[in-house]
Amino acid sequence: MQEKANANFRLKKNKPNLREYIAATALLHYYEKDMSGAEQKQIRSACKTELSGENHIRIVARSMKEQHNNRLIEAVLQDLNEQERQFLYEKYKKNTPELNIGLKLNTVPTTLQYWRRSIFTEMAELLFFKLPRKDAFSIRKVSTLADVLREYIDFLSQHDLDIDPDTLHELRERQIVYEKAGRALQVLATAEPKNIMETIVKARLADRFASIETLAKRTGVSVGMAWKQLEKFISQHYHRTFWQ
Repeated sequence: MQEKANANFRLKKNKPNLREYIAATALLHYYEKDMSGAEQKQIRSACKTELSGENHIRIVARSMKEQHNNRLIEAVLQDLNEQERQFLYEKYKKNTPELNIGLKLNTVPTTLQYWRRSIFTEMAELLFFKLPRKDAFSIRKVSTLADVLREYIDFLSQHDLDIDPDTLHELRERQIVYEKAGRALQVLATAEPKNIMETIVKARLADRFASIETLAKRTGVSVGMAWKQLEKFISQHYHRTFWQ
């Protein structure tokens, strides 16, 4: 059980194509909800039974992991633009050939390939409880990741699973950081800014995909100042080691 718990978190040694495979598999599960009736019955039975055996724990752990994956994937999908969402739906839900998708979306194949690689890289990071740096200002992803991590850590602690202490410590550290950062972002999204940093962060929250030049123009500061203030928020609320 220790090996599986650790494997759910360790991603550093995985090659990019493996990350893409992991993300694609999770996305297919999200779209298809493809657990068989027997599997669902087994999980419901285990949930109603006292978790006294390792087999029951494994079943419930699998169910929890699938639910967490679905919530994290949903957070990614909600932050995509309409074309990117449609591309994933056509390809992984309807199994439409990429050539037909490109024609439908009036998009060249290289763009579709770029979307797939970038989206799956992001999904894979989140599925292994890591927030991509570009999502530091995504309230949805930060909050979802904090909630999922809290539930996962509680499960590990309640059932005294044999997990590597260093791994558990890092999970807890990430959960605390993401939860605090999520709360700070939620406050800034609705409150009146008190200083230039909060003004720029609030503008970033209102449009996460605006260029730094556009952001600087909207807030009346230089490009260098806009970048500096965003970096200041990140340094105050995240651990830079998370992205090394």
